[in-house]
Amino acid sequence: MKSSKKIISLLLAVIIALSLPLYSFAVSKEEIQADLEAEIAKKEQEIANYQQKIDAFKNDASKQEEYIDELQKQIDAYDDEINLLNQQIDELNAKISTLDKEIQEYEAKISKLEAEIADIDNQIKEKQEEVDATYELLSERLCAAYMAGETSELEIFLSAKDFSEFLERSELIYQVSKHDTAIVADLKESITTLNKMIKDLDEKRADLEESKIVLDNQRAQLDSSRATVKQSKATVDQKVAQIQSKIDKVNSYIGSLNKQSSQYQKLIAKADAEKAAFKIEIDNLVNNIGSSGDGQIGSTAGNHNFETSTKGIICPLQGSKVAIREYSWNHAKRGNHNVAMDLGSYSGSSMGRSIYSIADGKVLKAAYNSYNGNYILIDHGSGVVTYYGHCSSMAVSTGATVKQGQVIGYVGATGYVTGPHLHFEIRVNGKQVTPENYLKNASGAFISPLVA
Repeated sequence: MKSSKKIISLLLAVIIALSLPLYSFAVSKEEIQADLEAEIAKKEQEIANYQQKIDAFKNDASKQEEYIDELQKQIDAYDDEINLLNQQIDELNAKISTLDKEIQEYEAKISKLEAEIADIDNQIKEKQEEVDATYELLSERLCAAYMAGETSELEIFLSAKDFSEFLERSELIYQVSKHDTAIVADLKESITTLNKMIKDLDEKRADLEESKIVLDNQRAQLDSSRATVKQSKATVDQKVAQIQSKIDKVNSYIGSLNKQSSQYQKLIAKADAEKAAFKIEIDNLVNNIGSSGDGQIGSTAGNHNFETSTKGIICPLQGSKVAIREYSWNHAKRGNHNVAMDLGSYSGSSMGRSIYSIADGKVLKAAYNSYNGNYILIDHGSGVVTYYGHCSSMAVSTGATVKQGQVIGYVGATGYVTGPHLHFEIRVNGKQVTPENYLKNASGAFISPLVA
């Protein structure tokens, strides 16, 4: 039964999540991707096997029940495959995030190296000028000494008027010799320093070239991963379209049944079980990894012109003629509170309309479920988590950070629905609350463009 399968899948997910630190050390991302691809290939074969049975039953009126059963099994297999594809996308997005960070670090390192190289180049230029000037001075002094010839102490003594003058001349010659020796020493030290600078410059240039090669490789990996994510998302959208055609056939069949028939009751019970299992899955996800707090988001005005409510959020759908239909999980009032909201258009189709994040937050989950279609869960902090269901496609992935007013998906009719709309919910500390309390302005009216 699907509900049991979902609960088992949830338990397995928890076990995997708890064991992830150990698993991540033992298994590389490449191996995880390979395992996912192998599982996807198995699901493809499983789906093909179901299709053979579906083809055998579809034209046989006496086999309609078997036909629907095989359709349901294929839907479940598609559901599993789409979730595997979304896991693959999440893994790739994690890799992209890591590569982005590493690229930023290498770009910073390269900028620092380039600045250091420019500085050393300037220092070398200055030191070279200093060496050249010292060498020129020393050459002139040696040339002058050679032209003057050597002077002995006897000559100094005989030419001196007295002994005092002899001492003065001797001291002068000593100081000149000492100065020349200092010039030579300075020249040697400057040349040594210059050679060290040139060596450091060569090392930094080699490091720079190596860093640029690594950066180019990382950028190539990043481009490849992004291309794979784009391709995987396109595959997910294709699979969702395929599964939706199967769901439509099941819905059509259910509509043709006598509501008192056992087959009708069986299919409705299965749908209710799917719905209940999905609610448990979402509740567990929100309760286990969602934030907690006072439920006050506060103003998070982003780069947009959308009206913000007193709670600091915007409407997830924008534009004219937006309609609201509020209801609870069982489509009935729970006391005086409605705990969900369907948003759509009064006229024309809402299909493809942009869905906006109501506030800044982090995507807890962006996935697919055959009953609810493409859905997104966003944690906005302070215990506030929002749910966006039945999307035609999603513009964000699990783990992504989003800003208020950012497009996160598009209105669709995925899952068991009667038409395109956005199913919108708000949870505070794990409990569903009436969305209208969060979507009103100071005067108590719905924020634009909502129309009650």
